[in-house]
Amino acid sequence: MTLQLRGRASMPFMIQTRSVTTDGETGQPMETWSDAGLVFASIENHGGVAKGEFEDTLQAMERKVAVINYRADVVWSVKDTRLQSVEDRGLVYSITEITDPGGRHHVIEFTLEEVVT
Repeated sequence: MTLQLRGRASMPFMIQTRSVTTDGETGQPMETWSDAGLVFASIENHGGVAKGEFEDTLQAMERKVAVINYRADVVWSVKDTRLQSVEDRGLVYSITEITDPGGRHHVIEFTLEEVVT
């Protein structure tokens, strides 16, 4: 099932889930990402302030947030889920925070960090 937000510029993203296996020869962990589904997300820049190194200073910060319609068929995990652009396969975002604004299961917001590939 593909869901698209109305009234926002949305881009297609592949939901990817992480698997870790052990290499049979070296015994080292091997990370792989598998496609788990398609979503349409609007990417927004949210501004704000955060406490600096010293508590009496505030620093301006900006973060990227993806907004999608709620999906009950996906188990979201910060460390095991990421979004990859369908239009530009080199554009990948790791998810650093997941929120359900108001707890109403209408939309989900992901705070994103771009993965350098």
